[in-house]
Amino acid sequence: MNLRYIYFDLDNTLLDHNEAESKSHKEIYSHFEVLRSVPFQSWLESDESEKIGISYIEKYRNYWGWVNKAEETLDLVSQKFGVGILTNGFKETQHKKLEKLAIYKYTSQMIISEELGVLKPHPKVFDYATQLAGVEREEILYVGDSYKSDVMGGLNAGWKTAWYTGIASKTEEDIQPDFVFDEFADLQQFLNLA
Repeated sequence: MNLRYIYFDLDNTLLDHNEAESKSHKEIYSHFEVLRSVPFQSWLESDESEKIGISYIEKYRNYWGWVNKAEETLDLVSQKFGVGILTNGFKETQHKKLEKLAIYKYTSQMIISEELGVLKPHPKVFDYATQLAGVEREEILYVGDSYKSDVMGGLNAGWKTAWYTGIASKTEEDIQPDFVFDEFADLQQFLNLA
């Protein structure tokens, strides 16, 4: 496989979104009595809802962290290939995540779908990313956790794909990516980095 450029998804690929979300939910429930005593819909309509929402976002940000061995892998990849980040999500939040993880030291190529007005797997996102990479489509590998957004989006764009199943559960699909892994050490071996 002749690869020259590797794009990574952010949430649940490099950044452990599920862990951050779970920990922030636990903190919110322990700090706000109203959450334990009324149905979900009722607290959404209560005077506390805005305060709870702001508190949740603050706590969620406190728990942003790397998926195991993801930073080490990104560092190794950046020494051998062109590297970029291609992610869905709100621009402001995604940039804050990138800053918190200091991903800017590995790449300056950050594509957040909100800035393009469409979400992955829309072809416009992948066409734009291909243009920015400056290589042929078949020389790009996309590493991500979502089968629909990342694997199918990448394959439909003519890219190679590596499906990370370490956080989300793997499902059986008709069209297979080029590589499936649940530990970043395996991706390092696949790319001859280890």
